[in-house]
Amino acid sequence: MMGVDVDDALIIKNSNLHNKKRSTRSPRSKAKMAQQVQDMQLRQQLQQQETVTNSLNAKAQSDQALAAERLIKSSSTQPSPQSVSPEQKKTAPAESST
Repeated sequence: MMGVDVDDALIIKNSNLHNKKRSTRSPRSKAKMAQQVQDMQLRQQLQQQETVTNSLNAKAQSDQALAAERLIKSSSTQPSPQSVSPEQKKTAPAESST
């Protein structure tokens, strides 16, 4: 597309149309409406990003709590070295390392 961008309001102002004032309000309100739509879309994107961030933070906290719970559970089910008697140590099978 070639040429110069000319504002609609300027074209209407310089034309021989009747009711020029009413016609010049329309492009301005269209531009205002377009700006409002753009602002609303930006707000919506920010809200979506915030929702995703909150969801990821909640997942991370849940994973940390689960890991802590598993550590506590595993340490409570394994006997401590002091509670194992010498006879149990002799009869316990040797652990294989991988």
